[in-house]
Amino acid sequence: IDLHPTQIYHSLHGLLLFLILWLYLRRRPWAGRASGLFLALYAVGTFVIEFWRGDDEARGMVIEGYLSTSQMLSIPIFFAGVAIFLIRRRPDDAPSA
Repeated sequence: IDLHPTQIYHSLHGLLLFLILWLYLRRRPWAGRASGLFLALYAVGTFVIEFWRGDDEARGMVIEGYLSTSQMLSIPIFFAGVAIFLIRRRPDDAPSA
C-alpha cells in the first residue's frame, strides 16, 4: 500500500482555501456567499484527499472500500454550501413585494 502524507495535503488545501476566499472577499461579496463557497470547497477537498488515506479500518468506512465517514459527511456539506451560495443574493436583487 502506498502511503501519502495526507496531513500535508490537508494543510495545502487549507492554504488554497484561504487564498481563494481572500481573493473572493476582496470583491466585497454580499453576506453569506463566502461561507457557502468555503463549505463547498472544503467538502470537495476533504472528499478527494480521503481517497489517499491508508487507515481504512481506523477511520470507519460507510461503504466498505469505497467511501469513508468523512466522505459521506462531505456530500451534504457540499450541497449545503452550494445552496447557501446560491440563496444569498444581493439585497437589491430581491424581488419587490
